[in-house]
Amino acid sequence: MKLKRYCLLVFVFVWCTHFLSKTVTVTDSVWVLPLSMSIISEHNTNLDEYKGLLEAKNYYGTENINGHYYYMLPVGTSVLVSPILKVIDYCCKHILYMDLNQTIAAGYGNGIELFIASLLVALTSVIIFLIAFEISKSRWQSLVAVFIFAFCTSAWSIASRALWSHTSSMLMLSIALLSLIRAKNNAKWLFVAGLAVAYAYVVRPTNSLSVIFFSLFVLIEHRKNMLWFGAGALLIFLPFIAYNYHIYHNLLSSYYLPKQLKVGENNYLANALMANLISPARGLFFFSPILIFSLAGIFTLIRNRRFSKLHFSVLLIIIFHYYIISSISTPFAGWSFGPRYFCDMIPYFIYFLIFFIQFLSGLNPGKLKSGIITVFVLFMGCSFFIHYKGATHPATFMWNAEPNIDDHPERVWDWTDLQFMR
Repeated sequence: MKLKRYCLLVFVFVWCTHFLSKTVTVTDSVWVLPLSMSIISEHNTNLDEYKGLLEAKNYYGTENINGHYYYMLPVGTSVLVSPILKVIDYCCKHILYMDLNQTIAAGYGNGIELFIASLLVALTSVIIFLIAFEISKSRWQSLVAVFIFAFCTSAWSIASRALWSHTSSMLMLSIALLSLIRAKNNAKWLFVAGLAVAYAYVVRPTNSLSVIFFSLFVLIEHRKNMLWFGAGALLIFLPFIAYNYHIYHNLLSSYYLPKQLKVGENNYLANALMANLISPARGLFFFSPILIFSLAGIFTLIRNRRFSKLHFSVLLIIIFHYYIISSISTPFAGWSFGPRYFCDMIPYFIYFLIFFIQFLSGLNPGKLKSGIITVFVLFMGCSFFIHYKGATHPATFMWNAEPNIDDHPERVWDWTDLQFMR
């Protein structure tokens, strides 16, 4: 089977299974679709035409600027999905004879949001498959990697449940990583990498880490061709800055300013660092124990002296991201299922996991290989079960309410009330 057919198979399978998973977690993303419709129909980014919905939501997640209401979170995801929503809007008008804008204005857009979010995760899964194939040149190893990404991580239980900023962030970071891998043989891929990593920042400000470390990598490894990378990044950053100046009269909106992150504003950093890795409600390795093998992938690269500058850049991004999400005033991601703040880093963890899968496949048959494969499959099964529960059982999300996790952060260590068992 040709590689394109594998990509199509991955896309369709992930999209359908994720869309049919019934948990929907529309919270912070409540204004993504209204903003997209505003861009399509009003050609602006204010939400003034949704007065009824604004009042019904008590203006949650919005800010008033010069008499106009704007979504407080970045516009990146809304802009990204606008072409998709335009197609859906056209189909609704000419096939179903329904007004999509009125449906969204009435607050009934959750199904559409789930549909688009699942589509974006399916696209990301294709990129993950291509990254794995670039490394391993093996279709079955690539399929294992993409299965783990799509069904054993927060890509299923969080990213495809609504249009979180993490959803488009994962897509952009995956494209950037694939482009940097391919740039080794074709420098023009640096242009795509610049576009993707810059847009990742437009989507989510914590992706400034990827901008910084990937830029340094390009400066060191591709100095002669770094203009390709810079041109791609500027193509995104210049309109972004112009937009901010037009709306906010500043280079950046308040959401992007350092004070918004509130880094270092909690008094339990050590607790948060541990909780974001192993706690039963927010621990990355508790919810996706299979990702422990990503660490083994890093070890095998170092041991075999294959740890490149790109590997080092990706590892630094993960480490600094981990520190930032643990040091902010809300390190447990509020209403969430598992380690939501780690969503953006999942493609990077899968990147290192691919190297372990490659290493494992190269081991000689024997008790050692059989033992490692047994543990690997067991961890993969546990990860699948946990995220299956999160994606298909809405009660797991409502765990955050009883009592409210924002008021009782100590619940992340409650071993008697496991979130995924709700």
